Amino acid sequence: SEMCIRDRATEAEKEHAEFYAAALQALENGDTSALPGQYWICLVCGDTFKSLEGVEACPLCGTKAEKFLVIG
Repeated sequence: SEMCIRDRATEAEKEHAEFYAAALQALENGDTSALPGQYWICLVCGDTFKSLEGVEACPLCGTKAEKFLVIG
């Protein structure tokens, strides 16, 4: 339903905020070794994943994981 998609989008944005805060702190400390070496981004909705473990498709828009952009 539309509410479920909105809830998932809100959760995705919370995850993004946590990810960006951790990345910024790592950069400021000069130690990025604890950050994941790769990220996956859904090209349809922008949802970002630190791991594809258990992810076959984007939970927000349904795009198959094989179509995600790999960074790193």
